[in-house]
Amino acid sequence: MKMFSDCSGKCEDCAIDYYGGCLAGHGDDDFIPMTEIRAIEFIKKYKNNKSYIIIIKINDLLSKFPNIKIT
Repeated sequence: MKMFSDCSGKCEDCAIDYYGGCLAGHGDDDFIPMTEIRAIEFIKKYKNNKSYIIIIKINDLLSKFPNIKIT
């Protein structure tokens, strides 16, 4: 059995990481890439949330996807 996750991408590039944390168990690959469409959905859902961690995640997404404009 392989110890730790075996994801095909980095945590900071995974959509699951933005929604609350990793699901992958030992040897699992639960990687779901954060796309611009998923980033827009996340920002729309949480843009009025004043949580410090959400603000950091939104700013991170805006830097990863500079074409996204918040309205």
